[in-house]
Amino acid sequence: MIYVGQREFIIPTRLWAALPLAAVGYVAVDLAWQWWPSPTALEHVDWFLDAMARFASAYLAAFLVVDIASRSRTPWYGLFLLIPLAHLVAAFVIAVLIVQPLSWLPTAILRGAFAVAVAPRGPAGREFLALVFGTLAVIPLLAALAALFVTLATLIVSRLPLLTPDARRELWPNLTAAILWLPVSMAVAIALRVYGYVVPRPAALLAALVLALASICLHLRLVHRVRREQPHGGRLRTWLAAAVCCSALVLLAPYPIQYFSLLTVMPGYIRPVMPNLFGLYMDHVRPAFRAIGMLPTPVIEVAGYRVDVPFNDRTTMMEPTEATDGYDFVRITLPVDFGVTTVKHVPSVAILRAAAIRPSDLFWSERHRDLEQAARAAQPGQEVVVRSESGFGRDVGLRSDAYPELEFWLRSVDPATSWEEAEQALRRFLQQRLRRAN
Repeated sequence: MIYVGQREFIIPTRLWAALPLAAVGYVAVDLAWQWWPSPTALEHVDWFLDAMARFASAYLAAFLVVDIASRSRTPWYGLFLLIPLAHLVAAFVIAVLIVQPLSWLPTAILRGAFAVAVAPRGPAGREFLALVFGTLAVIPLLAALAALFVTLATLIVSRLPLLTPDARRELWPNLTAAILWLPVSMAVAIALRVYGYVVPRPAALLAALVLALASICLHLRLVHRVRREQPHGGRLRTWLAAAVCCSALVLLAPYPIQYFSLLTVMPGYIRPVMPNLFGLYMDHVRPAFRAIGMLPTPVIEVAGYRVDVPFNDRTTMMEPTEATDGYDFVRITLPVDFGVTTVKHVPSVAILRAAAIRPSDLFWSERHRDLEQAARAAQPGQEVVVRSESGFGRDVGLRSDAYPELEFWLRSVDPATSWEEAEQALRRFLQQRLRRAN
């Protein structure tokens, strides 16, 4: 129940069931709106799994909010802590406990099945068969782990005892829904990969929505049956909710990949509720940690050349080299004072070590070939310049004997800017901002 001063508001059962369903409906509309410009396009199976992950995150977050608020004595201000806590727990369960471990599973199962099919009879064949069944056993284990984590989180925040028969009964509805949701989703994904790696967008969304609604209705029904005769909890642990939210912000600051993995599975309504969460994290939180020394500030350096521009968590990209402590690839935003930045087009400068460009990197290997072809046609010692244009703007590639190991690309220049202006801006940037590290 929620109380404001001396008044108490009991959450009705219909609202308790309607809020999670509304959250899933919002995500379904959001996903449908994303593919509406081209509804007949084909999508990879990963899109189906991504839709299932978003449905699960939205439902679990909304369910935790309404369930904890209905079982504990929640002050009105506790909702402002309970909502981010529920979304953080839901994102952690879906992204860290399920999505990341299972990202390799469909491919591993298919490879194991093919290996079993061609394996000889005898001990080797039995080993491959045991490997496949061992891989499949990961799915119910992860479902049980997620159900246990959600059950413990609910009981702890609601001030309910953990080692009681009622607490054990709490686990079974969560476990049943997780086992229905997760293995069936993986089975559908594996079947789609076997019979065709791409599916129409409406079919993928409809299949994900039907499976999600079936699991949700079963879970709500089982939870309602278990909760009929259970007592309510105590006062909401608001201090614990605040501590978890603040600790997560601090602990995730040095690891943006984990932060983004949590953010990507959160439902779309997080964007209006918490506007520009990505920008807040990258533009304020991480720079603040760098200012107090909790995060080191990387030196922008590639192949022995240092780029004299401030490091920006949002726009600076660096790919470390495998051989040394340096970097093979650096991309930074071109400063405004070079005169080619506009409102719609913010150019960036990419600096690559030519010898480190991998053929598997199709984008940069293609641009490397363009510079190679232009270099063969140029005179010895002559500066090589390549021009290309795309929907993102104009790109200028440059190679010079002054930097024999490097290739440079000025990207996303406004089409209204002349090629000569773009080339001069790139040359001036190299003269003023690129220097030897030693």
